[in-house]
Amino acid sequence: MHVILFLSFSSLEWLALVVLMFTMFRFQLRDYAGQLLFTAFLLSLFSYVVFHTLQIKLAFTLLQPPVVFLFLWQIYRIQPFYAGLMTTYGYLAYLLVQKSVLFAVYRLGLSPVEVLYVTWKGAAVQCATAAIAFLAAYLFGKYRLGYTFVPDSVFAPVHWNRLNVTLLVLSLIGYGIVAVSGHDMYESGSMPLLLLFMTGGIMGVLLRLALKKEESSARRAFGMHKMMREHGRTEKKPPA
Repeated sequence: MHVILFLSFSSLEWLALVVLMFTMFRFQLRDYAGQLLFTAFLLSLFSYVVFHTLQIKLAFTLLQPPVVFLFLWQIYRIQPFYAGLMTTYGYLAYLLVQKSVLFAVYRLGLSPVEVLYVTWKGAAVQCATAAIAFLAAYLFGKYRLGYTFVPDSVFAPVHWNRLNVTLLVLSLIGYGIVAVSGHDMYESGSMPLLLLFMTGGIMGVLLRLALKKEESSARRAFGMHKMMREHGRTEKKPPA
């Protein structure tokens, strides 16, 4: 029963994370429904192995993002640079929700032992976090928010200009914040608040850079479209 409960609530959280990640980048969820459910289940199995088989709870946030990255790259066939961006953006967004919920319940007097293990209070926290993430994903989809610059080919070229290099560096910093976030979950002192502010700060910067990337991609697409139209006008029409 313990295993079933863990996998059930873990799958729910993983599904909320990947759905939020995909809607942030305007992927059509109906095209990936089966894959998303299967991915959430496999990631929950991975979490169980890390938590209960290997007993390395404090390293789970270090190990999970690379696995998500591999899923995006090898299963969903997203170009590695953009798969890395999606992983960091999705994790930071979900982490921001999770930290906010944990900070609130800690202020209410609950201890980490009560909310981070398989208890009804822990399940309630997981459900609340997932519900907020699903709501955010729903709003992204309803109001057509998010970014469209992620290409649909694993072989799409990446131009290492200043913007992309900055995105890469800040994404690695974001991964660093995610990696150390597992430690503060097991205490209710000042560390969760500090990580909450750090997560919000790096997320704000990355969202601003993503907006610049979106504008840059739109200008490039418009320029290529204009060039193709002009090239079409200069071509000689074949004789009738």
